[in-house]
Amino acid sequence: TLLKTFLKIIETEKMSMEEITSIDWGAFSDMLPLFLTFARKKEVWFKSLHIEEIPYSFVSLLTTPFGEWYISKGKINFREYDDILEIQVGLHKLYLYEKDNKIVLYHQHQRGVDGYEKYGDHIHPRCRIDEEFFKNHFHVLFEKRLGDIVFYSDERTLQPATENNLQKLQVVNGIITENKLIINTPGGIVYHPEHGRLVLNEGTWYI
Repeated sequence: TLLKTFLKIIETEKMSMEEITSIDWGAFSDMLPLFLTFARKKEVWFKSLHIEEIPYSFVSLLTTPFGEWYISKGKINFREYDDILEIQVGLHKLYLYEKDNKIVLYHQHQRGVDGYEKYGDHIHPRCRIDEEFFKNHFHVLFEKRLGDIVFYSDERTLQPATENNLQKLQVVNGIITENKLIINTPGGIVYHPEHGRLVLNEGTWYI
C-alpha cells in the first residue's frame, strides 16, 4: 500500500521531523501525525522507569527494575497523586509507587493488569490481576500490600491468607489471630523480610 511505501521511504532516508513536516503529502496529509510518531525518538525517565522511543517504528522500549519489554509508541501523559505516579503511553497505563526501599509497579494493558513488587534486592514474582479487582482495591494494593498479603480495614469476601503466607510476618504493637491482625496502639508495625514494612492504625485488620 501507499502508506507502507511512505513509511519505508521515511525509514530508508532517515528523514527528520522537520523534513517530514515540510513535505506536501497531498491526499495523505491527514497522516502527518502518524508519520511523525513513526519517526520520533524520545527518552523519558520517571523515577526508576525509562521509556525509550525507537525511531522509525511504532514501539517503545520500557525499562523497569523488573525487566524490559516493548510497548506501543504513543503520547506520554503523567500525573502524580498520593505518592502514586500514573503514566499513560498509548493504550498502556503504568502505576508506580516508590517508598521505604520498596518499588510497586502495576502495568495495565489490553489483557489485564500485571503487578510487580521489589523490596531491597528481593523481587516478588509477577502477578496477573483482574481489571475490576484492581479498580476496586486500587489504593490498598499499593499501600497495604506485602507480597501476597493484603491488609483490609473491613472484612472482604476474599481468600484469606494461609499459614505459609503469615509465617515470616513480624508484628510490633499487635497480634495475629485467625487471619486478623489486631493493632493495640496507634502506629502498629508489620514487617516481612522480603516485602518491607507497613505502619497501620489501631484496630482490626483483615488479612
